[in-house]
Amino acid sequence: MRSDSTVADLHYTLQIAFGCSNVQLNRFHIHGQDYGVYHDRGVCFSTDPHQVRLRDFQYRINERFLYEYDFGDCWQHEVHVEAHVALEDRRSYPWCVGGHRRAPPEDCGGPLAFMAQRDEVPLQVEDLLDEIRVDLHANDIEARFDLGPRTLTNCANG
Repeated sequence: MRSDSTVADLHYTLQIAFGCSNVQLNRFHIHGQDYGVYHDRGVCFSTDPHQVRLRDFQYRINERFLYEYDFGDCWQHEVHVEAHVALEDRRSYPWCVGGHRRAPPEDCGGPLAFMAQRDEVPLQVEDLLDEIRVDLHANDIEARFDLGPRTLTNCANG
């Protein structure tokens, strides 16, 4: 993110990066104060996130702050300032420098529910492989092509 980006810009950028729809309540907790983009019936903030620039915080390398999204599901993200880099004329900002895995699907129940769903998938795959092994051992050609009961539930979107 550019240092002249606002708190609102950072929020919208994170929404895009996480594949979220910007319908949930949100909050940044930076230097002991809360900032966020207002939603109807949501938290009111003392400052306008479109006016607060990231450079105003004078972040140090390795400094961290909290971004919370979807208070019902309690998604809390620690944002880490990794470096201060010079602007490049030919680069578009913001720019993604890396990542690991897909983001969890929105409204999946929060971190604990998502991890339980994610951990459940290998068990379902193992069950499916066991069924296929039994069918192959029994030389049951019809069962090998019957995929009806052997579909995985849609709990592994991440």
